[in-house]
Amino acid sequence: SFGSGASHSTTSGIQKHREGGDKMREVILQFAQNVFRFSIVRRLTRKAKRYPITTAGITLGARYGLGDMMVQLAGDEPWDPSRTLMFVTFGSTYACTFGYGIYNVLYPRFFPRNLPVLNAAFDCMLNSPFIYFPIYYIYRELTITIKEGRKDFNTVFSRGLTTWKEGFWTDVKAVTAFWLPMNSFNFWIVPLHFRQPFMAVAGMCWAMILSNLRGKPEAKGPKPERNSSLEE
Repeated sequence: SFGSGASHSTTSGIQKHREGGDKMREVILQFAQNVFRFSIVRRLTRKAKRYPITTAGITLGARYGLGDMMVQLAGDEPWDPSRTLMFVTFGSTYACTFGYGIYNVLYPRFFPRNLPVLNAAFDCMLNSPFIYFPIYYIYRELTITIKEGRKDFNTVFSRGLTTWKEGFWTDVKAVTAFWLPMNSFNFWIVPLHFRQPFMAVAGMCWAMILSNLRGKPEAKGPKPERNSSLEE
C-alpha cells in the first residue's frame, strides 16, 4: 500500500544515513589511530582515560584563560590578570562539576549516539541557556564583588540572574550558531574522555571569534565587561 511504501522509503533513508555516518566514523577513527601511534599521544590518552575529570578541568581552565586573554589584548584597555584568573577558575570548576556530569554521564546515558544533532540541539536550547549561562553570570558577579571589596554578597545571585536575562536571546543565538555543528561532531565521533578537551580546543576558535567582535567599537549598549563572554 501507499502507507507501507512511504514507511519503507523513510526506513531506507534512515538506514542509508546511518551507513554513511558509520563510514565517516571509520575514516576519522582510522586517522585517530594513526595519530595515536605517537608515544606522547598514547600517554596523554591513557592519562585522560584514567583522570577524565582532571583532564576536563585543566583543558577547559586553560581554554577560558587563553580565550579571555586574547579578548582583552584585542581591545584598547590594558590586560587585567584578575579577570583572566576568574575565567580560568570558572572554566575548571564548571568542567569538573556540572560539565563532567552533563557531557560524560547524562548525555551518554540518555541520548542515542546515532542522533548527535538531537543531543547538540538539546545542549544549545536547554543546557547552555538555562544551566551554563546562569551559573557563569552568578560566578562572575561573585568574583567582581570579591575583587572590588564589596560587602553586598546577598545580591550576587539576583545580579547574576539579571545579567543572564538581559543577554538571554543574544547568548542563545551565539551558542547555537557555533556549538550546534561543533557538538554534533563531538557527540557523534569523540570518545567520552576527550569530549570536554575537544570542546576546549574548539572553544579557542569561539574565543577568537569573540575577540574579533570585541575589538569593534560599540555605539550603544553596556560596557564590554557586562556583555556575554566565553561559552563551552
